[in-house]
Amino acid sequence: MYSINHLMADRLKVRCFRKNNRGMHMKELITERLIIRPWKVTDLEDFYEYGSDPKVGPNAGWPTHTDIETSRKILESFVKREDVSAIVLKDKGKVIGGVGLHQIAPDRAYEKELQREIGYVVNSAYWGNGYATEVVKALLQYGFEELKLKSIWCAHFDWNERSRRVIKKCGFHYIHTKEETLPMLAYKVVTTHYYRLSKEEYKSLIRGIES
Repeated sequence: MYSINHLMADRLKVRCFRKNNRGMHMKELITERLIIRPWKVTDLEDFYEYGSDPKVGPNAGWPTHTDIETSRKILESFVKREDVSAIVLKDKGKVIGGVGLHQIAPDRAYEKELQREIGYVVNSAYWGNGYATEVVKALLQYGFEELKLKSIWCAHFDWNERSRRVIKKCGFHYIHTKEETLPMLAYKVVTTHYYRLSKEEYKSLIRGIES
């Protein structure tokens, strides 16, 4: 399981830059090694670099980009959206992935809660460095402390062991498994495992450190 001391340390490092106090807009976040910021049209080459990698897209439920124009069109839509952000290496200014805080309610038992689901993807050249975990922990702090969410979800396909480890490290609890059809992957049927972390559980972790 995830180290509570590490959770507290990362919580203190995240800096949030608020542009307004309305809505559920993603804000720019800065962690120890990363900047989580809105997408820019100038991110195209970095986006295509991992979007064209067959090891990346299918693990997140979307097809590999076959050409840079495909990436360009998707990037243009990302620039207009408020629920997705780029993951940028702070020291190099390079985009190495993307993250979203989506308005999705995976379970009807919690549908009345103020909630979001975290989705993330990282360039395979940067796997194994803890970047996804760093991003998810930053969004947990932002979601619970800034957006006042009641719960946050995260999910992975049954074959994605890397993502499962990230989710467990960040303190999520398994809720259920679903068989789903992915239109973007030629209606492939997949098994998806869903995990949830409530605000009370998050606060309990923090209180355990501070007491």
